[in-house]
Amino acid sequence: MAPTSEALAKHYKVARVKVDNNKELAGHYNVSSIPALMIFKNGKIVTQHVGVMPEATLRAELQRMSEKA
Repeated sequence: MAPTSEALAKHYKVARVKVDNNKELAGHYNVSSIPALMIFKNGKIVTQHVGVMPEATLRAELQRMSEKA
């Protein structure tokens, strides 16, 4: 997912977290499988996915979330 997150970071705020180094944060968000993708709006999770997603699918979802603003 690294290339996808880097491409999307050009247009959206993207954060990548290494769960091995951030177990407390992973536990807080109940991350049990990776990749775990979470979309936040106003500090709250609005949607989340587990597993690899095609860039086009993720980009479309982010665009849809942006339009709801």
